[in-house]
Amino acid sequence: MNRQRGLRVGILLLLILAGCSKGDKKLNVEGAYTPVITNISSDHQPPVRGIPNALTALVTNPRNYAVQYHWSTSAGTLADSTTATVHWTPPDSIGNYSVTSQIRNSSTNESDIWSLDAPLGSPTQVTSQFWQATAPAAQSDGSRIVFLGKSNRGPQKASLYWVPSTGGDTTSAGIVIPVGISTNTVLGPARFEPTGSFLAYSTDTIGLNLTRPKPWIRDLEVPAQPIPVLPGANTTSEQNAYLNPSWNPNGDSIVVESFANFGQLNQLRRGLFKFSASRTSPPNNPGPPFTVWLNDSGAGEPDWSPDRAHIAYSRRVPGRTDRDIWIINAYATNPSQAVRVTTGPADEFHPRFSSDGSKIFFLSNRTDAYGADGVFDTERRGVNIWSVSRFDLP
Repeated sequence: MNRQRGLRVGILLLLILAGCSKGDKKLNVEGAYTPVITNISSDHQPPVRGIPNALTALVTNPRNYAVQYHWSTSAGTLADSTTATVHWTPPDSIGNYSVTSQIRNSSTNESDIWSLDAPLGSPTQVTSQFWQATAPAAQSDGSRIVFLGKSNRGPQKASLYWVPSTGGDTTSAGIVIPVGISTNTVLGPARFEPTGSFLAYSTDTIGLNLTRPKPWIRDLEVPAQPIPVLPGANTTSEQNAYLNPSWNPNGDSIVVESFANFGQLNQLRRGLFKFSASRTSPPNNPGPPFTVWLNDSGAGEPDWSPDRAHIAYSRRVPGRTDRDIWIINAYATNPSQAVRVTTGPADEFHPRFSSDGSKIFFLSNRTDAYGADGVFDTERRGVNIWSVSRFDLP
């Protein structure tokens, strides 16, 4: 019996190493110093079908950059997919099969979704093979994760995908909303309702509001017509945009941030707005115009606490580019009633309450030990994730 088989090894260098400077945000291309996969070696030439074959990516890396490997195959099984050497078991049939290796580096603006069960624990990779995967949100039962994803480095914008909590790649991820040319050109992050499969998200799905996204809700479990949160604003050319919805823990309303002249040089923040998010007929008509809830032009990225009592948000420091985390009573309307949670020159944003409401997690670029009392860091893969477990309530 002939136990030899053919193998076609594809070599794919997906990323070019490019850093982003802290000052002017320009790309610093490293040119010849970029890590490059020059070949892939095998301990069996040719590989043997049905038997594990050790495949090793041969990389030139003159500056010894920290790189991460991503392997994929058109057939057979991989014992691992994130190390320089993997063990691939070909299928039990003769043929030519593609095995691809990629290298990635955090300074290239590429990203994947990772999960962390406990502070300082070992992170688990959720997505792979996307060029960018950002803005993840988990369903309340932990079964699914929704995120914005781009499959390659091209100019196209991100589509909205979902994967099971066990993870997925570009071939297995389910697509919720694809980016389009005349609709869905601007897709914002999605959030699951507190106890079900409904998603709240923002998009310019109707041509009248092209480039001016509005909030929508839809059931990920049952493919059906999405429900507009602002029916009146989606049937007229309403000029303002509404992004980053966060559910009330009751699942019947959302809080969003709003912009005038969205995406233009004269873009302006309009503060935070609250809207009903009923499953059948959102009572947000007539409108627009709509009444602002928190008239603070620096406020963004709101998150509603599990007990419905408070809303955390990021706020840009006047006269500077960095942000801090603030918290306010959910039934207050005056920005002066908000309490500042973090302080210092670092940029802190994207706040999220823990499930019991005792902590606020947020992203920060701070690298030293200064900050408000109760700030604890768990640095993971180049991004500082902080947990604020002691903060003053308004």
